[in-house]
Amino acid sequence: MLLPSAANAEEVWLLIKAKGHDSRSYTWQIPTTSMGDCQRRKAKSIVKANWTGAGPDRLSAICL
Repeated sequence: MLLPSAANAEEVWLLIKAKGHDSRSYTWQIPTTSMGDCQRRKAKSIVKANWTGAGPDRLSAICL
């Protein structure tokens, strides 16, 4: 049985996958507060220029 507060809660996760220059794969699972928040974080995270240092070579992300 769900409580009313739990039934109204939106749980959205940002999943990010990256490949490094050394062919290693990396993944991150990030909880977000809403689909809008997830989309904003996704847009920022998949731009390599936003990463410090070398950063990964290939990035992909999805909000679930």
